[in-house]
Amino acid sequence: MRRFYAALRSISESVLAAIVGFIVAGLILKAWGYSPISAYISLFKASFTDLYGFSGALANATPLILTALTFAMAARAGLFNIGAEGPMYLGALAAGAASRYRLRPGIHLRVAVVVAGAAGALARNVFFLVGAGRGERFTDISRATYDDVVARVTRAARDE
Repeated sequence: MRRFYAALRSISESVLAAIVGFIVAGLILKAWGYSPISAYISLFKASFTDLYGFSGALANATPLILTALTFAMAARAGLFNIGAEGPMYLGALAAGAASRYRLRPGIHLRVAVVVAGAAGALARNVFFLVGAGRGERFTDISRATYDDVVARVTRAARDE
């Protein structure tokens, strides 16, 4: 029974976050002079009324969902993951560049995925390679360390 309530709480938190997101976006749309209701109607009609719109929405959302998954996995481990967007964009750029070559259909997708993964890994690790060359030591940022840094920065800003 405890697991059921934990799952229900998790789902309700996600739904509440989505509602708050729609409200904030609606306020921003209203501030810029647009109608939030007509914008949301257009959004849902374009995304869910035909297969082409739905597949386009999935194609646009998948990289963002996978990038969010990298942050969620690190958060579950008690670490703070920053900078996941850069490797995502560089991997997408590399996959697009690899797609310009004419390869057989079975090989084409595999090459694009490998090139994208290699480019993303290079973007993620280049900072560590540069720092290691200068003799710096890197560690993951735990939540306690992050909270400590935020507290120090807040105190320093308050003292000025």
